[in-house]
Amino acid sequence: MDISYCEELSMLAECLSFRKAAARLFITQSTLSKHVTAVEREVGFRIFERNTQKVSLTESGAVFVEGLKDVVNSYETVLREARDCQADRDATVRVMGPLLNAQLASIVSLAASQVAERRAIKVSMAEVGVRDYEERLIGGDADVAVGFRYAEASPELCYEHLFCLPFGIACHASHPLAERHPLSFSDLAGARMMSYPMEERASYHAFVREAKERHHLHTAIEHLDPDALCFPSTTDSVIFGVHFPDYSRFGGDIVARPLDDITDVFDVCVVCRLSEDNETVLDLFDAIVDCARNTDISD
Repeated sequence: MDISYCEELSMLAECLSFRKAAARLFITQSTLSKHVTAVEREVGFRIFERNTQKVSLTESGAVFVEGLKDVVNSYETVLREARDCQADRDATVRVMGPLLNAQLASIVSLAASQVAERRAIKVSMAEVGVRDYEERLIGGDADVAVGFRYAEASPELCYEHLFCLPFGIACHASHPLAERHPLSFSDLAGARMMSYPMEERASYHAFVREAKERHHLHTAIEHLDPDALCFPSTTDSVIFGVHFPDYSRFGGDIVARPLDDITDVFDVCVVCRLSEDNETVLDLFDAIVDCARNTDISD
């Protein structure tokens, strides 16, 4: 039975007048009469006695309508709770990316605070390092990604350029390259290079490898084991890839240096699904673009 019929029967039981009940329900008397007849046919007994003089509840009808009031109240309660839950889901935007990078995290946070001035928003931020994010974004694991765009862009995603980050190294302070100024790709010739594990980073590593080969760096990159922290485990090794200035968190003897050579850089983008229709997600996406373009991205 349609829940609206429950409300109509309850109103008719209260008014005991088709004219008054129909007026309060904003429907015609004939529509209300048809609905009552349909319900009586469904339940198998008369709910109302009605003639030209009056309308009254039958004994069975009184029991039935009293129960319907509980049904209507329960329906309204669960509907309100469900709508609150949906509103909360719509207001929550899941952001993934290398958010241990203070620059990126601060841009996302600033953008969220600006959106919060216009609408309710909750932001869930997931640190995924330089893992490839396209499949995870398409698969619904996140709503927005702040990451790197490589040569191949997915036709299912919308990309907006934010800024560029240079290649860089992280090494022990005692390494000869720690104090090299300026630092270029050619300075890395013969260096023992290490990088993130291969798992979930195929596109990232392909991009780094191609840049390395363009600069005639033929030393193979050693990849760490899955889930290993990416920092130089020996004093003669360097982490090679995107410049990440916060490597000092691994210890005071770790130095992070950008390459002054910017013939190859990382294109940092904010990305969402092309089919995205959640206004809160789209609002945050636009705010991240605005914040990035109005923020001084410097080391």
